[in-house]
Amino acid sequence: MTLTQSKKNKIAWIIKSKCNCPDFINYYDIKDALSNTDSYKIRNYFSNQSNIDDVLLHANTSQELLSILEELDSLQIDERRRIALIHGLIQFPTVQRISDKKEFISKLQEITYLEERYELQYIFINAVIISLSESFSDDMLNARKGLKVLSDTHENGWEEEALYSQFLQLMENAGTITKTSDNAVSKGRIEIPNKKSALIFLLKFTNYDFQDYEFIGGPAQIGKTHIMSLNKRKILDSLEELRRLSFDDSLRYFE
Repeated sequence: MTLTQSKKNKIAWIIKSKCNCPDFINYYDIKDALSNTDSYKIRNYFSNQSNIDDVLLHANTSQELLSILEELDSLQIDERRRIALIHGLIQFPTVQRISDKKEFISKLQEITYLEERYELQYIFINAVIISLSESFSDDMLNARKGLKVLSDTHENGWEEEALYSQFLQLMENAGTITKTSDNAVSKGRIEIPNKKSALIFLLKFTNYDFQDYEFIGGPAQIGKTHIMSLNKRKILDSLEELRRLSFDDSLRYFE
């Protein structure tokens, strides 16, 4: 059964305003999920007319529907990998000032961990090393190899969408190009991308997501932008939580 947009809107409004609904979910989250092909559980649930009637006619949310709504809060593992990369590469080195980078890198290299079991820790540690290392040093190159091994293991076949491919493209977009002038080569310096560009490139954010207001026309002219999707808010919430953590606490977060 295909739901019309008006019926999706009505279902979302009743669930949020009249039914038992998790606090972290808003009207737009439910409406988006009903149109999102990836949210197959809630779409399948409302392919049954009796479930539609329970909400529209009786404002009832079954335990099954509540469980589905709770799951809308979860992030996919590929999103978590990219959160670990952004935190290690960009956020942690910026927030936690490291006075002796070489010493800190040496301590990181002494940490024993299993990339198969703690892949998010593995990404985080290697990303920090890349961020703190001198350009094209052995430390940086070895950390890059570590990311490639994990990417090949867990996202093999994803091609341009794989973690390592996206990491290389992100770094290339942020970096400077080696220039040749008068037969002299000036080596380009490795640049670390900013957080906004990483969110856009790695996690499908858009410039619109970072706007508070937009032109809407009419008498008001300017109005507030639409609320960011639950998934993107969850990503930002995770990064905000990580931003306040020490290195050891970040490791525990990624267990």
